[in-house]
Amino acid sequence: MRQERSYTDLQQFRKCPRLFAFSLEYEPLEQPEVINTGLFTHEAISAYFRGTDWKEAISRAKVEALVKANRIEDDTKHREADKKIIGSANRAYQLSTHYVDTWAKDYQASLTEPELTLGKVVAHPDLIAYLKIGDTDFRTVVDFKTSKSPDIRWYDISSQVDLYAFILEEAYNDHIGLVAYDIISDEGIYRHTRPPQLRRGKELFIRITALAGVDPNECESDFQCDCPKRCPFWECCYLMETDGDEAAREYLEKYYLRRED
Repeated sequence: MRQERSYTDLQQFRKCPRLFAFSLEYEPLEQPEVINTGLFTHEAISAYFRGTDWKEAISRAKVEALVKANRIEDDTKHREADKKIIGSANRAYQLSTHYVDTWAKDYQASLTEPELTLGKVVAHPDLIAYLKIGDTDFRTVVDFKTSKSPDIRWYDISSQVDLYAFILEEAYNDHIGLVAYDIISDEGIYRHTRPPQLRRGKELFIRITALAGVDPNECESDFQCDCPKRCPFWECCYLMETDGDEAAREYLEKYYLRRED
């Protein structure tokens, strides 16, 4: 099991420590439609900035999701999963077309989804690029978000892009002039830019570093039989409470994919 921790890990831990523990080792066979839409759109945009065929990237991502869904044993659930995956791919194509034809051209790409590390923290910003505003080219960290009803404030308070800027400054001596959220939604595309707040990025880095010292095997959470969160691992959590750790582990091995280190 990997030792580094990420912003996503911190998000999972804040939702539920047990969700964090499960997700370190396993991934569900089926993702919600909105999650797949975001994943497919990210694949398309990343391919565009790498100079490869972004439409083909969506097709590959769709096929990979369908292959995972083939392991779903219940025929009805399998058909439903396939239908949702195809719907997500179609929506991702529409969103990506709008973005690539317009907003993407504002950036001069430098690095696409690089892996950044500082201590026990690992990060994968969506894009590092130059964004021209007026007569100035700003070195910019960009995070892409997909949403049906965008709320820029929700993304901005996360400090995710500030974390990336902090790691780039501390570990790579890469000075970031702007951070940007490009929110790609059915309602339109919205861009929020501002100078990086390195103090906020450092605070987030400290919290993620602390998470690296947490033993996943000792993660507990307040459990309810009808968990209102309904996370992708709620069945495993239920089995752990009712039938014990061994039953939960058997369920994970049968119905989830083990992550590769």
